[in-house]
Amino acid sequence: MANAGFAYYEEMAAATWEHIEAIFSANVIPGLYCAGKMKDLHGDGPYGFVAMASGFSFLPYPGYALYCGTKAALCHFAEAYRFELGKGQRFQVVYPIATKTAFFERAGAPSMPWPVQHVDTVARAILSGIKKEKRRIYPSRLLPLYLAIEGWFPWARRIYLSGAVKAFRSRFKAR
Repeated sequence: MANAGFAYYEEMAAATWEHIEAIFSANVIPGLYCAGKMKDLHGDGPYGFVAMASGFSFLPYPGYALYCGTKAALCHFAEAYRFELGKGQRFQVVYPIATKTAFFERAGAPSMPWPVQHVDTVARAILSGIKKEKRRIYPSRLLPLYLAIEGWFPWARRIYLSGAVKAFRSRFKAR
């Protein structure tokens, strides 16, 4: 399982090359490398590989542009790479929403996005998703529901993110 991930809560204008390189080096490259190595190790034989993306793969969130970009990259890599896999070879991706850990605090965020789930919920969903051979594992039922609603009502994103955008702008005085 590829489970690297960290974020910076910052304006993209303030992101240094070091931040960009560090976050892509931790959040994206190991997953891509390990996925390729699994294919090398197993050839045409069956295997499973699980990578941790994020709900932010689909939902851009203010202050997390770099993180969203890394998780979207991993998500789309998996979708394309699956075409190269043989019978019995699985590349499963987990899309947790905000999880009760020190992740957001370490990122420098003033608060956690809503909704929040417990680590045990994510772990159970991963195990269940592996058993059921799901391509996409959603530990929260709210994320696929939100994605369906947003498909029909694109303005739902504006409503959901309105508070986060206001908090971001007040913190960074962006216009």
